This record gives sequence, C-alpha cells and structure tokens, in this order.
Amino acid sequence: MFLLRLLAYYVIMSTAKSKIILHNKIVGGRPVEISAVPFQLSVYYKKSFHCGASLITLKNALTAGHCVYDDNKILQPRHFTVYAGSIYTTSEFRSEVLSIKAHPKYNDDTVLNDIAILELQNTLHVSANINIIQLPEPNFEVPTGADVTVSGWGLTSENGTHSDVLLIVDLLTVNREDCKKNYSLFGDISDSVLCAGTIAGDKDACYGDSGGPLVYEKMLVGIVSWGNGCKVAFTNRIVGGRAIEISEVPFQLSLYSYWSFICGASLITNKVALTAGHCVYSGGNVIPKSRYSVLAGNTYIFSGARTPVASIKEHPNYDDNTLLNDIAILVLEYPLTLTLNIKTATLPAPNYEVPTGAIVTVSGWGLTKENGAISRNLQAVDLQVIDRNVCKNLYRSYNDVSDSMLCAGDKNGKDACNGDSGGPLVYNKVLVGIVSWGRGCARIDSPGVYTRVSSHIEFIKQYI
Repeated sequence: MFLLRLLAYYVIMSTAKSKIILHNKIVGGRPVEISAVPFQLSVYYKKSFHCGASLITLKNALTAGHCVYDDNKILQPRHFTVYAGSIYTTSEFRSEVLSIKAHPKYNDDTVLNDIAILELQNTLHVSANINIIQLPEPNFEVPTGADVTVSGWGLTSENGTHSDVLLIVDLLTVNREDCKKNYSLFGDISDSVLCAGTIAGDKDACYGDSGGPLVYEKMLVGIVSWGNGCKVAFTNRIVGGRAIEISEVPFQLSLYSYWSFICGASLITNKVALTAGHCVYSGGNVIPKSRYSVLAGNTYIFSGARTPVASIKEHPNYDDNTLLNDIAILVLEYPLTLTLNIKTATLPAPNYEVPTGAIVTVSGWGLTKENGAISRNLQAVDLQVIDRNVCKNLYRSYNDVSDSMLCAGDKNGKDACNGDSGGPLVYNKVLVGIVSWGRGCARIDSPGVYTRVSSHIEFIKQYI
C-alpha cells in the first residue's frame, strides 16, 4: 500500500478570495516553540520559503503534492532544501532533498491525493527540537468537532506577509457532509479529505502553510492542502446588486485556482484577459500559471468550458502591500470563439478620467454581503464615481489612493465585495476599472477602490 494513503489531506474551511487586502500569523494563531511541534519542517524552493512539511522518519518528510508540482510536472529535487529544529524558517539543521515521491494519482487540477514524500539527503538527529511524528492507523477518522492544531509560517492575513516565527492555531474538525455542502460550488470533497475551521472564521491556515501538519492527539492526521481564501467564516453578491445575464457583460470571465473560484476578469482580446494583480500573487510571488483557468460565456458560476491560462504577465511595479498597480494580464492557452455571450471589452484612451459623479457598473459573482456567500448567478450594481481627493481623505489612515486608482460607491448599501476582485468596472461600455480593494463591503464612507485601466494602457498594449 502506498504510504500516503494512511493520511487524509486537509481542506481549509473558508469561502471566496478577498477584496480586503490591506492588513499585513497562521491567521488568528499564536507563537509556538519548536519543541512543541518538533516534527515541523520548513521547505525552501530556490532559496525562498515555499511550504511546510512533517518529519515522519529521520530521512523522510511529508508535504503537499502541490508544493512539488508546477505545470503538471514534479519540480527538480535539487531545488529544494528542508530546515528543522527552529521557530524560524531557516536553521543550522538543514538537508537538501534527494528525491521526491509524489502520489501516483495526484491531480494538479483538482488537487486530489495532494501528498508527497521528500527523501532527505542527510539523516536528521533526534533532539528536543527535532523528532518524528506518529502516523495514524489506515483509514482512521478524526471525530467531528475534535480539537486539532495546524502550524506553520504562512501568511498572517490573506495577501499579507509570512510570519517571522512559527505559529500554531486551534481548529475544530467539520463534518464531511457539511463541508461538501459548503463547497458545493467548488467541487467534490472526497473521502480522502478532512475539513477543519472555526464557525467565526477568525482562525485558519493561509498561503505558505501548505504541506504543513494538522495534528490530533499527537498524530499527524492531515496535510494543509487547499481552501478559498484565508480566515473567511464558513457560515452562511455583489452587495445590493441585481441578477443579470452574461450577454449584458459578455467580456466578464470567472477565474479559478485549480477548480476553486477566486476572482473575476475581463476579456480584452480573444486570447488575453485583465484581472487584479492580487488575484495572481501569494507571498510576494506570482502563483504558478498551471493553477489557473477561466470560464467565459457563463451567467451561472461553474457553467461552461474551462480554458487554461498559458502565462501571467504581472505589472513590473505591482506592490502587494499597497496594491499600487494592481493589474495583471492572463494569456489564455487558446483563443476563445467570440459569440453573443463572449465578446471583448473596449479599452479607454490612455489616462482617460471618468467624470466625478458618473454612473458606473461593476459585475461579478462575489459575496452578497460582507462575510456572506458568493452568488451562483452573475450580479451587477450601479455605483457613482467619487472625487479622488474625497476618496483619499476617507482612506487617509488606511491606505494611499493614488492617481492610478478610481473610487466608486453608493450610500444605499451597494458595492463590490470579496470574490469580485479582478472583475470589470464599466462606464459607457468602456472598461475603466478593475475591482481592487476597499474597507469591508458597502460600509459607510468606504467606497470601493478600482485600478484605473487608462493608467496602464502602455503596459496592456505590450501583450495585445
């Protein structure tokens, strides 16, 4: 029997990728000494922190399959280094990776069987800070509602920064059927998956925790695998919007990481789309293109044929902390056939300014309220452009509103929200903005902030 079948892998219980980006630990976690989790390893790829792992023998570690794959191929072992025995991601106890054993049925698109073994070049030595972790019995089921812990150095908030020190968080396991219902929009939760989270959504693993350990009663019962965003409550649209048909915004695309909906996008040629830079970034790096695909011509989320993304062109001056130049280009693997429901958007003239007070429209499948659920049906909402200086003043203690940004909002509870990121803001049938950031959703004196497309025409024209 393949060793990895002894373990379930772990799904992060959360919902859609957030539009709220600007706050820079595992999320909701606390610092922990390495002696409390001496099996915890950090995995570096090409000299950058990449994932977590767990020591199961003194020469073997478990991590997530997606940590060692790119473009459906296993990455070269020589590029990996494992560190042990420290609360920091590096230490004096290190080993190169000699070989990688991926699960033979790992699927890089669905993340099924998301598990891999790292064979270390050096044998580690047991100490107070380095030790192996016990594996469970075959097909052992962790009870629903059980207290489990996950540890790592992942982002301390969605699109935030990696933690400088090792963190741990307490979670509860979730009934698999409830988990399946919560993820009904995102695909199947198989019996080899374990779900954990909190009802409040205030604690979670996040990007960079991938591959790390989920522990129950000193046993390694899970490996951090996937989820939609970080620390979003799993309780039960565009906010204040109306249902529309895709024919009204035929350039609207939905963007997926693996098979999880994360963002919107806009088709600008039959093979090129625009989205937000933060939709394709994690931990300061562009996420591998192999994880991405788009759907076109669909009113309902997840309907239609999927088109893989062939390459991602990030803005050279994108800032993942301030969201300056929050724009990215997706080059599709093959051209889309234009129809009544699939058309390209019109771009504005360079540096065109939408008049203050103008009525603009934003569309997407994002949350229908802050911390709510995503919409199954495409939504649109009409907003009013707000004077940039007024917007700067509203956000003066929160983040800088630059001249390459556009603000729009409504005093009657209308807004874009989490999951709408990357989607289109339209004025007079012209794509003038990309959903970027804001403070919550539809809050008073907190308009949505959009990337101003006209500020980036020179960048866009390099790829069309």
